[in-house]
Amino acid sequence: MISVIMPCRNGMPFLPWALDDLASSSVALEVLVCDDGSSDGSAEWLQRLHTALEAPDVPDAPDAPSAPDAPGAPDAPDGESWDPACGLSSDTPWVQQEPWPGEDAAPSPAVVSRKMCAAGHRLVLLNSGGRGQGAAQNACLQAASAPLVGLMDADDRGDPERFQKLLDALKDHRDWIGACSQVRIFGTVSEGMARYVQWQNSLLQPEELMQSRFVEIPALHQSGLYPRSLLLETLQGYRDLPGWPIDIDTWMRLAEAGARIGKVPMQLYGWRQHTLQSTRNHGRCGIDRLRNCKAHFLLRSLPKIRRLEIWSTGETLARWREALQSQMPKEARMELALLDWRPKGRSRGGARRKEGEGGGGGGGGGAAAYATVKTEVELAAEMDGDGEATSQGQAVIHEAIPCSSPPPPLDRSHESVARASSLRLWK
Repeated sequence: MISVIMPCRNGMPFLPWALDDLASSSVALEVLVCDDGSSDGSAEWLQRLHTALEAPDVPDAPDAPSAPDAPGAPDAPDGESWDPACGLSSDTPWVQQEPWPGEDAAPSPAVVSRKMCAAGHRLVLLNSGGRGQGAAQNACLQAASAPLVGLMDADDRGDPERFQKLLDALKDHRDWIGACSQVRIFGTVSEGMARYVQWQNSLLQPEELMQSRFVEIPALHQSGLYPRSLLLETLQGYRDLPGWPIDIDTWMRLAEAGARIGKVPMQLYGWRQHTLQSTRNHGRCGIDRLRNCKAHFLLRSLPKIRRLEIWSTGETLARWREALQSQMPKEARMELALLDWRPKGRSRGGARRKEGEGGGGGGGGGAAAYATVKTEVELAAEMDGDGEATSQGQAVIHEAIPCSSPPPPLDRSHESVARASSLRLWK
């Protein structure tokens, strides 16, 4: 049996489908659902499911309306149903509606309970009293009885063979301690999220996942299967921090622990996009919070670095400076070199300008495009000049130096220098 943990706060109207998918699993599951202070009918629906499992012959009560009364949900006019797309449609240029096949009328607790009984699944209900996602997941993790733990969000979908495929992957890859899967994105899907998932799905090997963690979250943690001991003992559970999301914090700590987690090249997990999901609405999921998390763990991963170069441009470079400054330990002794990289012949963001556009009459990318990249020695000499650096605790921060060529190779004889690049690519 596999233990599956599901935190739930206001999971309606999607919760029944998520549990129906778990009930359809071909592998026996212990399903642990922790309600975290729901006020939209989720707790009542879960209790009806629990009652149906204990007394399968008792008729089920009719469903009560839930989603339109959920806190934060848009008001629906009388006689109209709640629209999770909030008016966005395929007519919106950057949004497409991608339905999940066969998702129409939500299954009742009685239907889900019959599937769970037939497959030998077990349901455990918990309550974390509104203390947050991390508390809910930790309550499930501590109560789990199986050595392997999977996850499921209350608004997502899953393939019936998902856990069997993950088990097979762990048997086929003995060096993997955990396995996750590619993701199918559906619902109200923006172009940006579709591109992100496409990138995420291209990362399969453990080395690819962990090396890409400073770019963006390399996989959905909830799509995976992990040893309970890894999550509960090695990581000491989930951290519900105000500063950044649980998912990226977990991936960063898994990397620090040296966990080898691979990805199954099949879209076994359905990631629903809708306007009320925490990814879109929770303050700690903002891009600045994600950047702070990356900066925090990047600095932790470079304990012996004397100088850190950040190659970027414009607003992105400025934001990275702020993030690194905010996460720099007080005891740090490091030079932070900011290099404003604007390649020759390209405008901001990398789009090549047409002949004759821009200042100077040529096809250049502005004044910075005519600068040339300096050697390591020249950069160091320039940064040591008067008025080029500011102090942040024990760190020395050098103001941005314009350059137009790619970064030169680092001298590998000096292991105290590290380089990171962060470029925002515009269409």
